[in-house]
Amino acid sequence: MRQSLLLPRFSLGRPVTVVMMFVALLVIGLIAYARIPLELTPLGHENRWLGVWIPYGSSSPAVVEQRITRPTEGVLRTMSGVERVRSTSHGGGMWMSVVFRQGTDMAEAYNQLRDRCDRVMAVLPDDVRRVYVRQWSDEDRPILGIDIVAAGDNPNLHEVIEEHVKRPMEALDGIANVAVYGTRAASVQIDLSRERMNVHRVDADRLYRQLRQENFAMSSGWMRDGTSKLYVRSDCRFASLDEIRNLPIDGCAGLTLSDIAEVEY
Repeated sequence: MRQSLLLPRFSLGRPVTVVMMFVALLVIGLIAYARIPLELTPLGHENRWLGVWIPYGSSSPAVVEQRITRPTEGVLRTMSGVERVRSTSHGGGMWMSVVFRQGTDMAEAYNQLRDRCDRVMAVLPDDVRRVYVRQWSDEDRPILGIDIVAAGDNPNLHEVIEEHVKRPMEALDGIANVAVYGTRAASVQIDLSRERMNVHRVDADRLYRQLRQENFAMSSGWMRDGTSKLYVRSDCRFASLDEIRNLPIDGCAGLTLSDIAEVEY
């Protein structure tokens, strides 16, 4: 009974001390509220991995593995603080996850990784335009997931979702990003036959350059027509699969692309 009365007796006997203790706690609380940041992930416990994405379209996973993934891994594995490196190669490019040891300064690791990615560009193929470095943050956590099920086989499903779902949602106030997974943009795949190319002595690099020169769209400037200003645009893109199949191959009279390759949509 006496022990339960100690706190009331102390408060009544030393009111000034109790008031000062209360004020001190109040001041400490105000300082903590104003200066201590509110973070979902406390400092020192943030995500320890960084991602590297290198797009390399119109290629097979084996080619991406040999020409993109292996040279990139050889450069990034020499970074300090790296615990493990995991990579995935597919027809559209390469994705690599670099995990660092606990206690690594992730800001410094990000800068170091970007520097190494600039170096690796020197050993990658010339048609690799850019290396993307991905840093995870709490703001990247999605707040909503939507599953869309389409009836039947719609070859333009990716374009439909991009046009009628993604873009209207991106226009909403407060939406930073909308990502679409599970669909693929329509593309034309050209599978070359090594045997037929050897028979007709067709060089793959030369054929690749020809396809790029034959399929392009670019601005050609503008011209004046009285008081009107006319913009000129050169559009030489392929319009159909038959146009690609019937493309004459340079240096081979009477030979078309369909003679040495399968062209599918």
